[in-house]
Amino acid sequence: MDRRATVFVKACGDPDSKCRKLSLKNIKDNSLRLDSTVAMTQYRSSSSSSVAPMLPPIITPLMTPFRSFFSAPVWEHVLALVTGMVLAPGKRTVSAALRIMGLGATRDFSLYHYVLNRARWNSRAIARLLLAMILDGFLPVGPVVIGIDDTIERRWGHKIAARGIYRDPVRSSHGHFVKTSGLRWLAAMVMVPVPWARRR
Repeated sequence: MDRRATVFVKACGDPDSKCRKLSLKNIKDNSLRLDSTVAMTQYRSSSSSSVAPMLPPIITPLMTPFRSFFSAPVWEHVLALVTGMVLAPGKRTVSAALRIMGLGATRDFSLYHYVLNRARWNSRAIARLLLAMILDGFLPVGPVVIGIDDTIERRWGHKIAARGIYRDPVRSSHGHFVKTSGLRWLAAMVMVPVPWARRR
């Protein structure tokens, strides 16, 4: 791990706290549902219609708060992808998620890829709602600790506008600096205490 920062979210458990009010205000301002592209809004019966019976009972109530951010056909694919990403071992790719859900041979597998590269939905509004839910769930019992880590994805191409030059965390050392080209992803993780461990 190249760099890691820990952020302490300081806010009280009061539902009227300034932090929570700001998060909810941003959610309301950005929570208009964005319809997907024509290819996905034109709903048709397909093998994905059989996804609902395959979902674990706990998934639907956990995902319900995010329902308004997606159109109906996209939502079915989102539920399948989220469940598959949780259950899939190894690399969590769309293909791995489909295989673990028993959809590896589905004919319309490309529609699941469209959720990430063509369907229009507001990722920042979803992140704000998720943050508000995390604060509501963990603030009453103590401070919320969020760890932030960066990962370099090596990508090239004319269509990748966000590509930049960054320090390579794998090939670099304290005395040797190696640059790499690609995308820099920032991952934020809630660090909760585990009963059987001394560290988060």
